[in-house]
Amino acid sequence: MDDASADGGSSGCHSRARGSEVVARSAALERLAAIRRGGACATVQVKMEAPIYDTVAEEDYAALVARRRKDAGAFVVDDNGLGYVNNGRKEDWKK
Repeated sequence: MDDASADGGSSGCHSRARGSEVVARSAALERLAAIRRGGACATVQVKMEAPIYDTVAEEDYAALVARRRKDAGAFVVDDNGLGYVNNGRKEDWKK
């Protein structure tokens, strides 16, 4: 047997990897403990990759809605004569 297998078979790169994991875990636990003691505050940094929605003028939005209504046509194909209609228009339920 060689020396590495005699002492448990641990190689140098594995011990270095585990050592860095231990250091990272220890640092994370210390940050958590400081936050719980009130000595530090958690900071979150959010990187926005791309905008979630577009900002458009009112006229452009109206044209977009009209085009979508035209493209959608009749949304409900058959409601068995119950009178359900969905034409994509907003309804005022307060009336």
